[in-house]
Amino acid sequence: MGAKYIQIVSDVYGYPDFKDWTPPYLDTARFKSLIDKMCLENSTSAMIYDIWNEPDNPVFWSGGIREFYDIFKIAHDRLRKNLGDSVEISGPSTNIYNKGYLLDFCNFCLQNKIKLDVFSFHWIHEDHTQNLEEILLWTRANIVNNPVYAPLKIKKIVVSEILHRAYQFNPAAILSHYHYLEKGKADGACRACWDEQNSQNNCWNNTLNGLLTPDSYSKRSAWWATKAYAELDPIRYASTSSSGRVYSMVGNLTSDTNILRVLVGNNNNESVPLPPKVTVKINSLNKFSNFPADEKLFVNICKIPNTEDLELRTPVVIGQYVLSNKSASIQLPAFPMEENAVVYVDIISMRNIPAAINRASNDNKLLLFPNPSTNAVYIFGINNAMNYETVVYNSVGALLTKSKNNNMIDISKFPYGTYFIKIKQGSKIYHRKFIKK
Repeated sequence: MGAKYIQIVSDVYGYPDFKDWTPPYLDTARFKSLIDKMCLENSTSAMIYDIWNEPDNPVFWSGGIREFYDIFKIAHDRLRKNLGDSVEISGPSTNIYNKGYLLDFCNFCLQNKIKLDVFSFHWIHEDHTQNLEEILLWTRANIVNNPVYAPLKIKKIVVSEILHRAYQFNPAAILSHYHYLEKGKADGACRACWDEQNSQNNCWNNTLNGLLTPDSYSKRSAWWATKAYAELDPIRYASTSSSGRVYSMVGNLTSDTNILRVLVGNNNNESVPLPPKVTVKINSLNKFSNFPADEKLFVNICKIPNTEDLELRTPVVIGQYVLSNKSASIQLPAFPMEENAVVYVDIISMRNIPAAINRASNDNKLLLFPNPSTNAVYIFGINNAMNYETVVYNSVGALLTKSKNNNMIDISKFPYGTYFIKIKQGSKIYHRKFIKK
């Protein structure tokens, strides 16, 4: 997925609250030895070396700014000596975005011939997320693209920690960060980790920094929001919003470019009222070859509600529609915009749904899509006004899952192969087959 491992040197050396901790500027021999050992152990691994976490935060740094600069230079020179000029070094990874501090740091690097491959800082405070766009654009214009700092050879801007603790599980806040990171043209970002209400720290409990529950590793709404975004390919289509609270991100899915996804979220700009409903309008879709005008569209609209630290088994289906694609502009049915929730709309031409599904007769309209699939299978055509039960079996008839009134079946953990679904609704029983690829 293009992600690169970041080794935070200070995490290995330790911090002021560690037992028998000595500041590295008072024990430079030990600090140099640690760098040498790290280089030896990781000599064949491509990674980014982030020298010190939050040197402007007394929790992680006990000295002054000059002591930090000296340690940064020692680490920089040692890394370059051991691993060569191609090693990627990141800094300053500050806790607070302070333009004066950051410019002073760049001037120090300039004066001491430090090559700074990745310019990094943290954005983990409760400020309005939309400020992040302005900060990123200022950084690129005044530091990265500033001829004065060209000798630093900065290649990337990485926000090395995002999301305040209060918003770590909030799907709307998560998507809002991704939205403004993209608008600000950031090259990368890392989700921060925090203590949870159960006193566990999700930095260390194998929950992907809190995307999963610590007890059963079940998916939270934060996981679904991150997944919905991660499934988009890198290309974005232009989108606008008539509301200062609502934004959208539009792109094709990486796994199937025949599927167009519209992600709709809301930011925390409370000076603007959140509209109770949102209408999505898509222009010129039938100009694309994979959305021909003479074929109807399948539209699936799902909501990712904010369940905070609790499990969310699946997103909630808001609606499923078959719409004409003949007009130059398509308006989707309006859907409610819930605060702190994310909505995603998946659109596909009927032509691109597998032929076996397209051949369903008029009196047998219940369809599975996509099929084959990797992560999930959706049930289309079911009467949502009536209760129904869904049972999934493997190829030898063993029961795998059973659910009620759930049109999305999570198959991400199923082994590759063929599976069978039985759907019972009233007196009707449907049997379908799908393939996990």
